[in-house]
Amino acid sequence: MLKVLLKRQLIEDILTSRFYISLVLIFGAVCAFALVFADHFQKSQDSYLKVMAQNDRYLQQFAKSPKEHLNSSIQSFMLKPKPELFISEAYEGNIPQGFLYEPYMYSVELLSLKEEVSAAQHYRFVSKKENLADVLTYSPDLTFIVQVLLSFLALILTFGAVTAEKEKGTLRLIYSNPAKRAYFILAKYLSALFTVGISLFIGLILSLILLNVLSAVPLSSSLISSYSLFFLVSIIYLSVFILLGILCSVLSHRSKNSLVLCLLIWVFLVIVFPKSTGMLLTLKRFDVPTEEEIYQLAQKASIETEDRLEKQLPPDWSRKYYEKYRLNELLLKFQFESDKSKQDTLDYYLRKKLSAVGAARRVNFLSPASLFEYSSSSVSGTGLFHFENLWTEIRRYEDDFLSFVKNEGSVLEKGAFFYLNYDTISDKPLDFNAIPKFEDKNPKSSERLKDALPYVGLLLLYNLLLFVVVFYKFQTYDVR
Repeated sequence: MLKVLLKRQLIEDILTSRFYISLVLIFGAVCAFALVFADHFQKSQDSYLKVMAQNDRYLQQFAKSPKEHLNSSIQSFMLKPKPELFISEAYEGNIPQGFLYEPYMYSVELLSLKEEVSAAQHYRFVSKKENLADVLTYSPDLTFIVQVLLSFLALILTFGAVTAEKEKGTLRLIYSNPAKRAYFILAKYLSALFTVGISLFIGLILSLILLNVLSAVPLSSSLISSYSLFFLVSIIYLSVFILLGILCSVLSHRSKNSLVLCLLIWVFLVIVFPKSTGMLLTLKRFDVPTEEEIYQLAQKASIETEDRLEKQLPPDWSRKYYEKYRLNELLLKFQFESDKSKQDTLDYYLRKKLSAVGAARRVNFLSPASLFEYSSSSVSGTGLFHFENLWTEIRRYEDDFLSFVKNEGSVLEKGAFFYLNYDTISDKPLDFNAIPKFEDKNPKSSERLKDALPYVGLLLLYNLLLFVVVFYKFQTYDVR
C-alpha cells in the first residue's frame, strides 16, 4: 500500500505547475549567482596572489641579508578566496580579512581598519557606523537558495498534504480500505523530500558545470566533498519545512488556512527571527573595546610588563647603556616578555569577540534557518570557521618561522635565550627555499563536519520532534 501511495504522490508533486515555476526560479537564481560569483572570485584570487607574491619578495630579501632586512620581513596573511564561498559566503567579506605578522615584534595583528564591535549578525563584526539595514542582506550563494527558495517550495508542496485530499474527498476514499495512516503521511513526506531533493541536486550539478565552464572554479575532490556534505545538510534542513507543512495541514481543515499558517511560520523562522536577533545584537553594548582602544590597552600592558621586569636587570642597567647589555639574557627575556604581554592582550580581546559571536549563535538556535546557515558555513569551511582556522595556522607558522631562524641564523651561544632582533641573528644568507612559507590550508572534511555537528544535531532533533507530533496528530484526524 505504501508503494501505491508513494507513486501516486510523486506523480502529483512533479506534475504540479508550482513545482515547475519554483524549478525555473531556482535555476535562474543559480545561473545569476554563478555569473556574479565567477567575476568576484577571479578578482579576489588576483588580489590574494599579489599579496602572497609580496610576502615572497620580503622573504627573499630577508634570506639574502637577514639582519639588514629583519624589519621588512613583515607578512600579510589573508583569507584565501575559496571556491566553497559559492556554497556559503558566510559574511566572509565583512569580517577582518587577515592578519599582519611582524616576526621581530612577535606580533600578529588583525588587518582591519574599521571601528568594530563584537557579536554582530551571525559571525560578522559589524562596525558601529554601519547601517542596520545591512543586517537584512543575504549573500548570493547556494545557502540562500536552499535557505529561502527551497524551504518555501517545501511548504508549498506540503501545505495541502492532508486538507487538499480531504476537500477532494480522496482521503475518505483511501481510508475506506484497510490502509495504515502512517503510510499516508510517510508517502507525503518521502514524495516531497524526493521532489525538493531532485531540484536541489540538479541545481548543485548546474552550478558546478557553470563555474567550471566560466573557468572560475576547477573541479577538485575537496570541492566535491564540500558539495556532498552541503547536500546532506540541506536535505536535513528542508525535511524540517516539509514536516512543518504537513503539520500545518494536519492542524487545519481547509487548505487556505493551512497555507496562511505555513506562510506565517516561514516568514518568522526564515526572515524575522534570525534577522531581528542580529539587529538587536548590533544595538547591544558588548564588553569589547574598539580596535583603537584594544591597541592602547595592549601598549599599556607592554609598558607595565617592562616596568615590572626592569627591576630584575643588573643594578647598573640604564637604557643609555643598552649597547653594553644588548645580548644580556635577562634583557632579551625582558624584551620578549614585553612583546608577549602586548600580543596576549590582542589575543584576549579577539577571543572575546569570537565568544560574543558564539553568543549570537546560541540566541539563534531556535531558528532552523540559522542552524542551516551555520552548518553550511562549517561544511564548506568558510566564514567564522575559515577565520579561526587561519588564526590557528598563523600561530603555528610563527613557531615554525622562529624555530627556523633560531636554528639557521642565531648568533647566540647554544642554550642562551633566543630573541629575534638585530643582534641575535647573523647576516649570513639563508636558503630561501628552506624558509617556512605560509599556506592557508583547506581543513579536512572530517574537521568541517565536526564543526557542523552541533547545528546538524539540532536540525535532526527538530525533525524527530516534528515526526512524532505529525504522526500523533494524524492518528486522531477526522478524514470525513
